Amino acid sequence: MELKKDLKKKYGGYSCVSNIDIIKNIYNPYSIMKFVQKNKNKRDNFELSNYWIYSEKNEKLKNLLKNSNFNFNVKFLNLLCGKIVDLSFDKYSPIEYNYLKKDNSYKDIWKVLFFSGYLTVADEEEYKENIKNMNDKMIKITSNESKLMEIDSNEIQSYKNNLLEKKESNDIIYFKIPNQEVLEYLHHLIDELNNKKNKKI
Repeated sequence: MELKKDLKKKYGGYSCVSNIDIIKNIYNPYSIMKFVQKNKNKRDNFELSNYWIYSEKNEKLKNLLKNSNFNFNVKFLNLLCGKIVDLSFDKYSPIEYNYLKKDNSYKDIWKVLFFSGYLTVADEEEYKENIKNMNDKMIKITSNESKLMEIDSNEIQSYKNNLLEKKESNDIIYFKIPNQEVLEYLHHLIDELNNKKNKKI
């Protein structure tokens, strides 16, 4: 049972949208296949490695991000802290074939992250549960509101209640990083990009 929870946390978490509802708890099949292959002769002490980093699309994402400041985008940083965020873009609109060769807007980059599997959709129930579970420190870090840094727990709770009661427009979609494997890779990628920029200064 513990292994099932670990596998879900590491390789699961994906969702897809049907005509009726969101289908949740879909696993990355490639990573599951590699996990089984690597651990097929073990009965315990299973090794949950990161297989995502060997994907070719990661190099394309690096090229897309290296000349932008997207890694400092507030909502992207919120995702890296484990928060579910709300975004407004058409998830069904295609990515332009020459997206790596043009100046990309943040909306383009969000699409690339979504269609490449770095992000997955969440529903309003998950979004609200995510807010409820965030402690005061995390709310302060991810809010991007300087006034929250000085307020007490009661005011933080009031801020959380306002978020929970907020009515979003119909074009708002909730997104999250699906699992630990992807999150760890994105942290690695951002560190790598920041280190390269610092060396140039």
